Amino acid sequence: METAHRAKANALLRHQRQLRGWSLQHVVDQLCKLCEEEDRVPGVTADMVGKWERGEKKPSPFYREKLCSLYNTSADKLGFLETQIVPESSMKSEPVQPQINNPLPLFPSPTGSTQLIDTLLCWENDVSETLAAQLLSLSSRQLATLTAVGWTPQEVMAALHIILQGETIMAKINRRQALQLGTGLFLSRIALPNHEHPSAEERTQLSEAIGESIAASWTLFQHATTAQMLAVGRAQLALIQQAHHALYPSVRPMHYSAIYRLIGAALHFQGCYDQARQAHEQSYIAALEGGDVWNMAQSLTWQADGFKAQGEYASALEVIEGALRLLPQQSSQEALRLRAHLFASGAENAAYLGEREMVQAKLQASEALLEGLPAHEEFDRTNWHQHAGACALILKQYDAAIRHLEQALDELPPHWTLRHATTLMPLALAYAGKQERDASLVMAEKAIPVISAINSPSMNRQFVAYLQQELLGAFPGDPHIHTFVTDAQQRLLPAKATAVEN
Repeated sequence: METAHRAKANALLRHQRQLRGWSLQHVVDQLCKLCEEEDRVPGVTADMVGKWERGEKKPSPFYREKLCSLYNTSADKLGFLETQIVPESSMKSEPVQPQINNPLPLFPSPTGSTQLIDTLLCWENDVSETLAAQLLSLSSRQLATLTAVGWTPQEVMAALHIILQGETIMAKINRRQALQLGTGLFLSRIALPNHEHPSAEERTQLSEAIGESIAASWTLFQHATTAQMLAVGRAQLALIQQAHHALYPSVRPMHYSAIYRLIGAALHFQGCYDQARQAHEQSYIAALEGGDVWNMAQSLTWQADGFKAQGEYASALEVIEGALRLLPQQSSQEALRLRAHLFASGAENAAYLGEREMVQAKLQASEALLEGLPAHEEFDRTNWHQHAGACALILKQYDAAIRHLEQALDELPPHWTLRHATTLMPLALAYAGKQERDASLVMAEKAIPVISAINSPSMNRQFVAYLQQELLGAFPGDPHIHTFVTDAQQRLLPAKATAVEN
């Protein structure tokens, strides 16, 4: 049985670690480095950090200072100040979350759902097998809609696993609305009623669950389709809006910023660049409200990618420089990684502008920042080789492009589908530029199923355009190349496939 003095978990501290995808041991390693810089013998362990996050122990003032430095944030945003726990009575004065125009049910309302919810509300914990069967039946009708638009059962389950991390906690805070969401009656405009006052522990659990769900979504991004990620992102946004008043004001902007950025990333790969930019601007504003410099810089990074995709390379460079100014000489791993990413992205835009000296300087700055950092899906040495290869390809330095891209391909984990696609595409073009026909075809043939699996309309169009311009241009009159490009176009753009002209 739980005691009356149960420890209150520090969700803010745990959220900062999970937001970066760090293990407890990784936090220990970084804290030890900070201690060594001051010639102090570190005495921190993974078990100790875990107790800090679970609220079983509080870090000493020395380690509070180091944690603030490590996560590049203030003590109140790491849950170290008692004022962090907002009195429940103060929730009444919080501004109402803006409602979405023209709200519609996420799914059609099945007959009998309301009666089922009323019945389920009578059960505090246990649900009979009959009721469980009814709920599964209702849910299956709605989920069948996803399979009708091309989702596989595995994709449905992966998305459900992520969304349920937040939904499960919501059920404890507001049972009726959680059940409505589960059976398709939830309207995205509904917010938690002001008379609902979840406890501090419930609010902490909710914030933690949503943070874990968002982190899992970014991991899923590496191998899911863009349509799936867009659906997951929008579902999570609806969940955060639903939980708006139950989230601590200091945590809320981080959640909004991360999920708007996820939606923007999915829209980017759908080729909806204007909508993507709007989402990233929303992400930036949310991060600005919370004083979250890292998320502000991340949002600008994606905005720069949008400018690059539309050929506005000078604008992209300006945005990148603005993001770099937000992270001056910060020493945390995430800041170093993000700065390295920004320098590498700047090098690629400089290559399009023909600024060779700038390309070299930015690539060198990026590589230096990655020294000693472990592999990470956000940005790492492998990703640096991808950017260096892309720069060399743009500048028609085909040998260098092949060397960098081959190394990146060798080092990529097999399940990082997106990065495999963004490596195979330029590698096929680099071999074509060097007039190595067979090697170019091998890479292009490998790229097609990977790109098809991602199901990104913008990536599909871009790859077909590359094949038509670069591959056909490099080997004019080659019937095998002509057949291959025609087949690739039909596979990747089936609705718009047309014969490739000789």
